[in-house]
Amino acid sequence: MCGFVFETLDFENECNWYKRDLNRCNGQQSEPKGIRTVFETHYIGISPMMMDIIEAKYLQILKKEGKKVLRGKCRKSIIATCLFYTYQESDEFRTIAYIRNLFNLKQSDMSHAISKYMKAIL
Repeated sequence: MCGFVFETLDFENECNWYKRDLNRCNGQQSEPKGIRTVFETHYIGISPMMMDIIEAKYLQILKKEGKKVLRGKCRKSIIATCLFYTYQESDEFRTIAYIRNLFNLKQSDMSHAISKYMKAIL
């Protein structure tokens, strides 16, 4: 025993602050990332109106799936699928291969996302 007596106990979350980045904190982030960060990460420029449409479609798929958060390739592929169909609805046709390459996705990931889109939207 060291003989050290604590007067008060600290119950705050312990965080590893790395360049003031909350992502490395053991606690939950205060604000979840939106789909806009996916577009920013891949340097894809979308008009604000199209972004709102894509976001609405994405949220509708999440609601149908019953999940709050999708991560990784599944999330990116659903966002890419929403972009694909938003282009079609605005008469700006792009191939699925073009969209898939924008997001660096495999064909199987896109196929899975398209089936989720069809169940939720149509």
